[in-house]
Amino acid sequence: LKDASGGVALIAINLGTTAAAIDFKGRGRVYAMAGANDDRAVILNGTLLTLGANDTLPPGLGNGVSVNGSANVAPGGVVFVALRQASAKACR
Repeated sequence: LKDASGGVALIAINLGTTAAAIDFKGRGRVYAMAGANDDRAVILNGTLLTLGANDTLPPGLGNGVSVNGSANVAPGGVVFVALRQASAKACR
């Protein structure tokens, strides 16, 4: 992770038709993406992504949701977890 010595990022992709959970040690920031009902839209952390004027992205996309130890992955969803305090020796 940028500016986080020892930090790591995880990605979980749920190809199934039921929700799943991933477990990890410590506190992380979760960015969860899932398709909307019409499969032509994307939901990020519960917010439908729509372009604004001049094709700008909505504010607050980089905030994520702070969680401790686990995250849910919706069916067909993708979850990124940023663990800044992972202390991974290979990531220093």
